Amino acid sequence: MLKKNYVISIVIILNFFYFIVELFYAHTSHSVALIADSLDFLEDALTNFFALIGLSLTIFYRKIIGYAILTSFIAPSLYALTFSINKIFHPEVPDHHDMILISLGAIIINCLCTILLKRYTKSRNFLLRAIYLSSRNDLIGNLLVLLAAFLTLKSESFLPDFLVGVIILGINIYAVYEIKTMMSQRR
Repeated sequence: MLKKNYVISIVIILNFFYFIVELFYAHTSHSVALIADSLDFLEDALTNFFALIGLSLTIFYRKIIGYAILTSFIAPSLYALTFSINKIFHPEVPDHHDMILISLGAIIINCLCTILLKRYTKSRNFLLRAIYLSSRNDLIGNLLVLLAAFLTLKSESFLPDFLVGVIILGINIYAVYEIKTMMSQRR
């Protein structure tokens, strides 16, 4: 069985690498859903990085790390929100081919990360639980982006892409609530 720090380090590298890939294609394909999903990858990398640091600290410092994790959930979402608002004023149908290919790659990366992090799904430690929530959110987001790509292909509208981007933001906001609740329980 792989050591916890090694597993988390692998997940950080995978997430940061795919963040760069997906962000590039999100901008070239003009996809709100890919922007939101790529920022989920950044949030995953940051969450795992902060959790890796926090696991070796006392409860007091873990709470400080917890707030850094909350920020890593919120800050990328604000960027995605501004991109979404811009999309309303400049509607453009995203490239569904890029969306399909990139979301399939993202599903592969997130399945691998989820398998690596499976043992933390029910952890009572909020740092390990945050890692799991990050991974779960990304997998849900990837499946939604794939759905948006197929709906965009059928409808030739920017609306499925836009709605999925907003749903992904909502999932992240709910995860912030879950983590904040766990932090208040001092675990």
